[in-house]
Amino acid sequence: MTVFLMALLVITSVNAGSIETNSLMRNAAYGSTCDQQAENKIAHCAQELSSMGIFGASGKTTTLSEIKSHSQIHFQQMCSAYTRFNTCLGGSYIKQSCYSHEPMKSRYSVVDVVLEYICGDGYQSMLNNWNCYLSVAESQEIANCETSFAHLAANTEQMYNDYSTGAGACFAVQSYIDCIRPSIEQTCGFESFETVIEAVERPIQIYLPFCTLSSSVLSILPTIVFAIFMYLL
Repeated sequence: MTVFLMALLVITSVNAGSIETNSLMRNAAYGSTCDQQAENKIAHCAQELSSMGIFGASGKTTTLSEIKSHSQIHFQQMCSAYTRFNTCLGGSYIKQSCYSHEPMKSRYSVVDVVLEYICGDGYQSMLNNWNCYLSVAESQEIANCETSFAHLAANTEQMYNDYSTGAGACFAVQSYIDCIRPSIEQTCGFESFETVIEAVERPIQIYLPFCTLSSSVLSILPTIVFAIFMYLL
């Protein structure tokens, strides 16, 4: 999945295999009206985005540095393709019916929720800050953050021995956010960093709505926390 990534987004797309071990997913109430015809419809409408590497067969961790391989024009083309995708579906009902299912959730929903933001409310901010995001993505500071994130994410389960709640995964993503914050804020401004936070938080909440990212400190609501790390782009 090469996706929302381009959108800068740190979008930590959680590993599809890891997600499957989470109790939240196992206990999720799947929709009852998503049949094969509906799934085929989504796949058909998603062909253009899939050919661009936006939708994929499995989740994958995506980080800020991946924006370096995508141009602003590619971002605009992606959003235009997303508009056509929604038009092809003919409304949001089919998403509501199918996106709660696996593998539809990890293949489409996690990416879709990011596209909805960066091609919607966050679109102008993405365009305005694209060159700035690009310069930040090429910095050594970001490279160091991504190395640390990869190491922390790989050891999350061992560190916490409580992966079913997602506390470790939520902590890993928050740590990454805190690490890249200075570079983005100092170079691009606070508003641009808020765009990043919004884009990162949305896919996380697909699987663990109780993991709330903070622009300063980790905020986790009681009971459950997080176990994805998403999208992605």
